[in-house]
Amino acid sequence: MIRRIRLKIIDRINRGHPRSVKAKKNIVSSFLYKFISVVLNLAYVPLLINSLGKEEYGIWLVLGSFHSWMNFFDVGLANGLRNRLGEALALEDYQRAQEYVSTTYAIFMLVFLPLAIIVIFITPFISWQNVFNTHNVSENVLQRVVLIALFFFAIRFIFQIISVIYFADQRPSLNNLINVIMTALGFLIILVLNYFSLATLVIAGAILSIVPVLVYMFFSIYSFTHEYKTFKPRLSCINLKLSKDLLSLGINFFIIQISGLVLISATNFIIAQFFSPVEVTYYNIGHKYFQVLIMVFAIFTAPLWSSITDAYSKKDYVWIKSTMKKYKGLASLLSIGSILMLLVSNHAYKIWVGPSVDIPFSLSLALCIQTIVYTWWSPYILFLNGTGKIRLITILVIFQTIFYLPVAYYFSMWLSVGIAGILFASLLCEIPIRIVQPIQYKKLINNNATGLWNK
Repeated sequence: MIRRIRLKIIDRINRGHPRSVKAKKNIVSSFLYKFISVVLNLAYVPLLINSLGKEEYGIWLVLGSFHSWMNFFDVGLANGLRNRLGEALALEDYQRAQEYVSTTYAIFMLVFLPLAIIVIFITPFISWQNVFNTHNVSENVLQRVVLIALFFFAIRFIFQIISVIYFADQRPSLNNLINVIMTALGFLIILVLNYFSLATLVIAGAILSIVPVLVYMFFSIYSFTHEYKTFKPRLSCINLKLSKDLLSLGINFFIIQISGLVLISATNFIIAQFFSPVEVTYYNIGHKYFQVLIMVFAIFTAPLWSSITDAYSKKDYVWIKSTMKKYKGLASLLSIGSILMLLVSNHAYKIWVGPSVDIPFSLSLALCIQTIVYTWWSPYILFLNGTGKIRLITILVIFQTIFYLPVAYYFSMWLSVGIAGILFASLLCEIPIRIVQPIQYKKLINNNATGLWNK
């Protein structure tokens, strides 16, 4: 009986277009990795809160946001590589693929190695107690944890290019495997330190910063000596002329990344400044709770970007239309799931982290709406990213970013809705983009996009 079911599942996975088969295999393996990752992350939160305390855990979360801020120095190059490498692999142009990979590694080393050195020199001259809005943690401790974290964050950017390559090759499940290994190693080490009462902000920060670098380094070496030998980076293949090709597309992704920095990654910092590091902890608990649904959806959508790049390069519009329709159906199911999670959120929080942490219902409501919006519009975002037609969205993102901070301040401070106001402000500023995305998709897929709609 079990064998028969297993054979039917395997047959179902292997049926259909080769692009769809590859995507389904990645989805199945990603589910396994994501399940492990979710369990570990759910256990991680109470472990770190118990080890560090709510305030130091909030400080670490704010510091973790700095990793995303350092994407600023990427200038969208990673996403440019993802599209250009995806196109080269679709056309089986491995020489061009090797040049893209080699050039990207060269540029990243020229940017992030000096950045790591700069971090060492400037860290002692900044008042980190003012940055984190706390006086309960000494300046010396904050300086050490910031120095360690930011230094290894910069080094990490170089080695995690392998992650971009996995996406371009339509193998996102390998990135999920990397995340599981990083999380598991960090969790086990913190658990041991906590058992011996050795877990401090500096030690925990060092472990959580160094482990990802080592894991990415291992996967990079393994991949380029095995399945990616044909386009492993070489000094002789560095072609800086290709940087213009990468950056011409990457600059638009770069602007969108800045928006993500302000609207998403900077949320922890904004909450800490408007309220306190404790409120950051509350926000992240609620965020991680609803993140479960986003993770499920992300498993299905992970192959979509590079699959769209492949299909659009080959003008396979029938496959794109069919695939987008399936994703909209999935979004409907997950939206219902988000509402159900909202209704039981208070009980879920108490079971998960205990009764001492009281998450406002307004915050849970804002996170629920944000989750629904994400699931409904994510396929359009990935389609436009995959085709590289993002000039119009880039322009709208600039206006979105300009209006976000004043609207967030007004919502949270003057309307007395607390930290939920920051999320409602983000949703309000997204409206023009959410209107444009499906319109542009229809124009592109029907071959009648002109002007900005086709750039």
